[in-house]
Amino acid sequence: MQLHLDLDYIVRRVEVSSPWREVKYWVSPATLVFDCMGPISGDLRSVHLPLQMRRLQQVEPTLPCSEPGWYLEGNGFLLKFSAWRFTLHLRRPPQYGGRVLRMADRGGISFERRSFA
Repeated sequence: MQLHLDLDYIVRRVEVSSPWREVKYWVSPATLVFDCMGPISGDLRSVHLPLQMRRLQQVEPTLPCSEPGWYLEGNGFLLKFSAWRFTLHLRRPPQYGGRVLRMADRGGISFERRSFA
């Protein structure tokens, strides 16, 4: 089984020299794919769209020969699952601007596993 996530991946954070200390980003629409998934559990405390992922942490296997565990934490949610590995596919070149891409700039919602050339 696989888990596919569609996200705006922050490739780079850029501090702009201005009186307001504005921060800009290089952001690319991406598909994050976890392979050989085990059971998934978690906590969804609230839904604020768009969901913002704060941290992806790998947890060592608890038994020999078992898959590593993953914690995917965001604003208002925490998912726990096991998976062998993940692959990140950047679907379009990064764009300079805010943290979140407009739907038109990202090409809509997609779970495509193909990186841009």
